[in-house]
Amino acid sequence: MDLEQEFQKHASDCEQMAKLTRDAESKAHWRQLAQRFRQCAARTNVPPPERRPKVPRRELVI
Repeated sequence: MDLEQEFQKHASDCEQMAKLTRDAESKAHWRQLAQRFRQCAARTNVPPPERRPKVPRRELVI
């Protein structure tokens, strides 16, 4: 199972917990957690941003 699928599975598990929970506050927390796992899954396929080249540091002269 790749990382994206694993995050999606966790999101599905959280949604299932939200359906089984009776407390409204707990439902909201489970759904929020599911949303975060979906966001993580979406980010697994995004290439990292280009790194800026390192700029040499200058010495501080006082």
